[in-house]
Amino acid sequence: MPRSVTLPRSGSVSAAADKAIACVLQAERDARAAVQACEQQSESELLAARERARVIAERAAVRVARVHRVVEARLEAALARIEAQRAALATVAADAPADPTRLAEAVRQLAHELTREPGALAPTAGAATRMVEPAT
Repeated sequence: MPRSVTLPRSGSVSAAADKAIACVLQAERDARAAVQACEQQSESELLAARERARVIAERAAVRVARVHRVVEARLEAALARIEAQRAALATVAADAPADPTRLAEAVRQLAHELTREPGALAPTAGAATRMVEPAT
Protein backbone atom coordinates (compact mmCIF):
# COMPACT_ATOMS: atom_id res chain seq x y z
CA MET A 1 0.00 0.00 0.00
CA PRO A 2 1.40 3.31 -0.97
CA ARG A 3 2.20 5.68 1.75
CA SER A 4 0.66 9.03 1.61
CA VAL A 5 2.84 12.02 1.96
CA THR A 6 1.41 15.06 3.49
CA LEU A 7 2.92 18.30 2.39
CA PRO A 8 3.09 21.17 4.79
CA ARG A 9 0.96 24.07 4.09
CA SER A 10 2.56 26.78 2.03
CA GLY A 11 2.65 29.15 5.00
CA SER A 12 4.75 26.81 7.11
CA VAL A 13 7.16 26.13 4.20
CA SER A 14 7.66 29.83 3.74
CA ALA A 15 8.26 30.31 7.46
CA ALA A 16 10.80 27.46 7.51
CA ALA A 17 12.60 28.93 4.50
CA ASP A 18 12.58 32.37 6.10
CA LYS A 19 14.00 30.87 9.29
CA ALA A 20 16.74 29.00 7.35
CA ILE A 21 17.65 32.15 5.41
CA ALA A 22 17.77 34.12 8.66
CA CYS A 23 20.10 31.48 10.17
CA VAL A 24 22.39 31.63 7.13
CA LEU A 25 22.47 35.42 7.23
CA GLN A 26 23.22 35.40 10.95
CA ALA A 27 26.03 32.88 10.41
CA GLU A 28 27.44 35.15 7.69
CA ARG A 29 27.31 38.16 10.04
CA ASP A 30 28.97 36.12 12.79
CA ALA A 31 31.69 34.99 10.37
CA ARG A 32 32.32 38.57 9.21
CA ALA A 33 32.54 39.72 12.83
CA ALA A 34 34.96 36.89 13.64
CA VAL A 35 37.14 37.79 10.62
CA GLN A 36 37.12 41.44 11.65
CA ALA A 37 38.07 40.50 15.23
CA CYS A 38 40.93 38.37 13.90
CA GLU A 39 42.12 41.26 11.71
CA GLN A 40 42.06 43.61 14.70
CA GLN A 41 43.88 41.09 16.88
CA SER A 42 46.54 40.50 14.22
CA GLU A 43 47.01 44.26 13.77
CA SER A 44 47.34 44.66 17.53
CA GLU A 45 49.88 41.82 17.72
CA LEU A 46 51.79 43.29 14.78
CA LEU A 47 52.01 46.67 16.50
CA ALA A 48 53.15 45.02 19.73
CA ALA A 49 55.80 43.03 17.84
CA ARG A 50 57.04 46.19 16.13
CA GLU A 51 57.28 47.91 19.51
CA ARG A 52 59.23 44.97 20.97
CA ALA A 53 61.57 45.06 17.95
CA ARG A 54 62.09 48.80 18.43
CA VAL A 55 62.92 48.32 22.12
CA ILE A 56 65.32 45.48 21.29
CA ALA A 57 67.02 47.59 18.60
CA GLU A 58 67.42 50.51 21.02
CA ARG A 59 68.85 48.23 23.70
CA ALA A 60 71.25 46.70 21.18
CA ALA A 61 72.37 50.17 20.03
CA VAL A 62 73.08 51.17 23.65
CA ARG A 63 75.07 47.98 24.20
CA VAL A 64 77.04 48.43 20.97
CA ALA A 65 77.84 52.03 21.93
CA ARG A 66 79.02 50.83 25.35
CA VAL A 67 81.25 48.18 23.77
CA HIS A 68 82.66 50.80 21.38
CA ARG A 69 83.49 53.08 24.30
CA VAL A 70 85.20 50.27 26.22
CA VAL A 71 87.20 49.17 23.17
CA GLU A 72 88.14 52.76 22.37
CA ALA A 73 89.34 53.31 25.93
CA ARG A 74 91.38 50.10 25.84
CA LEU A 75 92.89 51.05 22.49
CA GLU A 76 93.81 54.50 23.76
CA ALA A 77 95.42 52.97 26.85
CA ALA A 78 97.36 50.46 24.72
CA LEU A 79 98.50 53.21 22.37
CA ALA A 80 99.59 55.32 25.33
CA ARG A 81 101.62 52.36 26.69
CA ILE A 82 103.21 51.79 23.29
CA GLU A 83 104.06 55.47 22.98
CA ALA A 84 105.57 55.47 26.48
CA GLN A 85 107.64 52.39 25.62
CA ARG A 86 108.76 53.98 22.35
CA ALA A 87 109.77 57.16 24.16
CA ALA A 88 111.61 55.15 26.84
CA LEU A 89 113.44 53.10 24.21
CA ALA A 90 114.37 56.25 22.30
CA THR A 91 115.77 57.78 25.48
CA VAL A 92 117.72 54.64 26.39
CA ALA A 93 119.02 54.26 22.83
CA ALA A 94 120.14 57.89 22.70
CA ASP A 95 121.81 57.73 26.11
CA ALA A 96 123.47 54.30 25.86
CA PRO A 97 126.62 53.67 23.88
CA ALA A 98 126.23 51.24 21.02
CA ASP A 99 126.83 47.60 22.02
CA PRO A 100 129.38 46.25 19.50
CA THR A 101 127.90 42.74 19.55
CA ARG A 102 124.35 43.95 18.95
CA LEU A 103 125.55 46.39 16.33
CA ALA A 104 127.45 43.62 14.50
CA GLU A 105 124.36 41.36 14.62
CA ALA A 106 122.19 44.14 13.24
CA VAL A 107 124.65 44.80 10.42
CA ARG A 108 124.83 41.07 9.64
CA GLN A 109 121.04 40.77 9.48
CA LEU A 110 120.77 43.87 7.31
CA ALA A 111 123.47 42.55 4.95
CA HIS A 112 121.65 39.25 4.69
CA GLU A 113 118.34 40.97 3.95
CA LEU A 114 119.96 43.02 1.20
CA THR A 115 121.82 40.11 -0.44
CA ARG A 116 119.64 37.05 0.09
CA GLU A 117 117.83 35.16 -2.62
CA PRO A 118 114.06 35.71 -2.64
CA GLY A 119 112.43 33.19 -0.32
CA ALA A 120 115.66 32.31 1.53
CA LEU A 121 115.48 32.16 5.30
CA ALA A 122 117.57 34.50 7.43
CA PRO A 123 120.37 32.80 9.38
CA THR A 124 119.76 32.46 13.07
CA ALA A 125 121.57 34.68 15.53
CA GLY A 126 125.03 33.35 16.33
CA ALA A 127 125.16 31.19 13.17
CA ALA A 128 128.43 31.29 11.35
CA THR A 129 128.34 33.52 8.34
CA ARG A 130 130.93 33.49 5.66
CA MET A 131 131.94 36.69 4.07
CA VAL A 132 132.64 36.28 0.39
CA GLU A 133 135.27 38.52 -1.04
CA PRO A 134 134.28 40.06 -4.33
CA ALA A 135 136.14 38.62 -7.34
CA THR A 136 138.79 40.93 -8.78
